[in-house]
Amino acid sequence: MSPERFPDALTREMDVLPRGPARPSAEARHRDRIPDRRLVDLRRYDRPYTFQHPVTQAQWLARAEALKRQVLVSAGLFPMPERPDLKPVVTQSAQRDDYVVENVYFETLPGFYVTGNLYRPAEVQGRIPGIANPHGHWKEGRFGDGFGNPIAARCIHFAKQGCAAFSYDMVGYGDRQAVSHQYRTLRGDLWGITLLGLQLWNSIRVLDYLASLPYVDPERLGCTGESGGGTQTFLLTAVDERVKVSAPVNMISAHMQGGCLCENAPNLRTDAFNVEFGACMAPRPTLLVSCTGDWTKNTPQVEYPAIRGIYELFGAGERVRCVQIEADHNYNRESREAVYAWFARWLLGRPEGEAAYREVPVQVGRTEDLRVTPEGSALPGLTDEATLENIWIARSEAQLAALCPKRGEEMVRFQDTFRAPFQQMLGIQVPLPQDLKAEVRGMVEGEAGGVHYRLHRLLLGEKDRGEAIPILRLAPLASGGGTPVVMAHGDGKRAWARGEDGGTVWERIVGWLREGREVFFVDPWLTGEYHDPARRVGRVEDMTFFTTYNRTDAALRAQDLVTACAYARGVTGASGVDLWARGDAGLWALLARPFAPGLGETVIEGQGYDLEDDDYILERCYAPGLRRLGGFRTAAVLAVPCPLRITGVDEAFGAFLREMYGVMGREGALVIG
Repeated sequence: MSPERFPDALTREMDVLPRGPARPSAEARHRDRIPDRRLVDLRRYDRPYTFQHPVTQAQWLARAEALKRQVLVSAGLFPMPERPDLKPVVTQSAQRDDYVVENVYFETLPGFYVTGNLYRPAEVQGRIPGIANPHGHWKEGRFGDGFGNPIAARCIHFAKQGCAAFSYDMVGYGDRQAVSHQYRTLRGDLWGITLLGLQLWNSIRVLDYLASLPYVDPERLGCTGESGGGTQTFLLTAVDERVKVSAPVNMISAHMQGGCLCENAPNLRTDAFNVEFGACMAPRPTLLVSCTGDWTKNTPQVEYPAIRGIYELFGAGERVRCVQIEADHNYNRESREAVYAWFARWLLGRPEGEAAYREVPVQVGRTEDLRVTPEGSALPGLTDEATLENIWIARSEAQLAALCPKRGEEMVRFQDTFRAPFQQMLGIQVPLPQDLKAEVRGMVEGEAGGVHYRLHRLLLGEKDRGEAIPILRLAPLASGGGTPVVMAHGDGKRAWARGEDGGTVWERIVGWLREGREVFFVDPWLTGEYHDPARRVGRVEDMTFFTTYNRTDAALRAQDLVTACAYARGVTGASGVDLWARGDAGLWALLARPFAPGLGETVIEGQGYDLEDDDYILERCYAPGLRRLGGFRTAAVLAVPCPLRITGVDEAFGAFLREMYGVMGREGALVIG
C-alpha cells in the first residue's frame, strides 16, 4: 500500500541551513543568509574590469567568435535579419568646391530609415574608400558642433582626402522619426528589439549602402565615431569584417562601459566588457583615441596595452596605436587629424606624416540644407514604436518558421546553429565535475519505506563563481550506481513533501532508492531556502542597465538546474542523469535541458503553461532575447531526441513537440499528458 506522505523524519531534514526566526534581526539576517556570491557580487556599467589575456592566438580567436556572437544575440541580430536592396533616395545634392554633399535616406525596416549625408570628392577616379561616421550624444546629432566635434567638417576633410564619408543619425536624432532615443520595452527585450540593436542594424546597413556605391571599394571600408558613436564603431567592427580600419574615439574604457540605452542592450556584457569588444578589431588596423578629461584618461596605461597584446598574438603590433589628447570629452581637431592620418595610411596607402592631414577652414553648411526632409516634415512610415515592434516580431516569426527543421539533417543543422546563441542568451555555463564544490552542511541516516538512506545537506556551486545552491543528496546505503534523479519544484524542494500527492512522490523515490538510484533535491536560484525570512532574498536590481551586466532570475534558475545535473552525474559516476521538474521549475527545466550533460529522461509537470504568450513569459520566466531565438520551441528542439514526459502545455505546443520528435523518428521518446 502506498505511504500517505513523505516521512516526517525526512521532511524535517529538507533544509540545508538552520531555519531562522520569523522576524530576524538585521544582524541575524546577515549572519544566516545563504552565502551565494551572486546575491551581492553584481556587475555594473561603472565597475572596473580586468582583461584576461589569452595565451595563444587560437584561444583568442575562439573568445572573439564568442564575443561577436554575444553582441549579435544581445542586439537581436541573430539570426541575421533579411537584407533586401536599400533603394537609397537622394533628396538633395550640392557641389561645394572640390566635394559633393548628398542628403540621403534608405529603409532598414518597413517605415524605419537611416537618414544622413554622404560627402564625396567632386571628381572620382577609380574606386575610393568609404567611411561610416556614427555620431555621439551631441544635442544636434550629426548637425552639431558639440565639444569641438563638427561632424560635417570631419566628413568634408575625408572627402577632400579622397574618401566617401557617410554621416548618419542615431535613432531619435537629426531627421527624427517615430522611435525615440529612450526606446525600451520589456516586450521588446523578449524579442531582441533594443535601441542598441536598432542602431547596430542601421550601421550594418550603412556598410551595405557604402559598398553598393559604384565608386566605393567594398574592400576599403572604415568606421570612426566618438562617445556613443565610438561604441557603435567598436561594436560594428567586432561583428562585421567589412570594416577594415577603425578609430573609436573617447569610449573604450575598462571602468565605464557606456551611459545610454543605445550602448546597453540586455545580456551584452554578462562576462564581457568593452576592452574585449575593442580587441575583436585585431588584426585589422585600429587607432584608439583617448583624452585626459574623461573615462579614457588611463587608456595608454590600461586599455591600450591590453588590446595591443591581442594584436601581438597576430604579429601585428604596428596595426594598433594609441593617441591621447589633453582635452575633455571630445572629437576635436587634434583628434580628427590623428584619425585622418591613420585612415590615409591604411585606406589610401599614404605616409602618415603628410601635411595634407591638417584641417583647413571649411563651410559646413546650414542645418536646414543638410536635412533629408524639411524641418517639421516626416518620412513616410512608422506612426509609433509599437508598430515597429509588431513589424520586427512578424519578421522574426516568419524567419524562425522558415528555419524550423522538417527533416533529420535540418534538425542537426538547426541544433548546431542555435545551440551556442541560445546558451549565450541565457548565459549558461556547463561546469565540469572537477570544477564543482559541494560544501557539506550536515548528514543524517534514516530508514523509510524499508529503505535505509543517507541524506547529505549541501551548498553546491562552481568554485570560481561563488554559487551556494541548497541541495539534498538522498542516497541508499546499498547504492547500486543507477541513474541519479534531480528534482526541482517551483516552490522549493520542501514543496515535494507538502503536496497532496506527497505519498505518491515518496513511493516513486522509494522505488528509485531500491534500484540503487540517488535523488537530488535542489532549490534553484531564489526558491525554497532563499525565501527563509532570516535570509536575504533577491538582488538590488534598481541599478542602471541591470540586465546588460547580470543574468535574469530565470536564466540563473536554468543555470542551477544544469549545475545540479552536472554534479549529480559526476558525484555518482553515472553516464546520465534524469530530471523531474514541477510547476514553474518546469519552465526553467525546458531552458536547461539542452545544456544538462548526459541528460536522460525529463519529466515536466506543468500548470497551464502558455509558452507563446509574451505577458505570461514576462511574468513567469523573463529572459531577454528568448522569443527572438524561438523561445521554448527552440529550447525543445535543441533537446530532441532526449526522452520527455510533459503535462500542462497547450495543444499547439504539444503538436509542435510531436512534429519535432517525429522528424527524428523518436515519437516514442515523447509523452504528453
